[in-house]
Amino acid sequence: MIAVTQTELRNNIRKYLDAVRQGEELEVYSRGKPIALVTPIRRNQVPSWKQDRPLVKLPDGVSASRIIIEEREEGW
Repeated sequence: MIAVTQTELRNNIRKYLDAVRQGEELEVYSRGKPIALVTPIRRNQVPSWKQDRPLVKLPDGVSASRIIIEEREEGW
């Protein structure tokens, strides 16, 4: 975690946002007290449509979503 004053952050915003893009967290201070925590957005790398959450189970036990995902991967 990187600790930075609000003045330092304001004067070097690009440098610190680049650090956040690389996964660093920033703790921002004003007058010696922490006022903010800047963290990278942690997004699931798997698109939501590809996540294995069954829509419905078919009679043979296979989920409909699994069939759709496999067909998309095959270029159906």
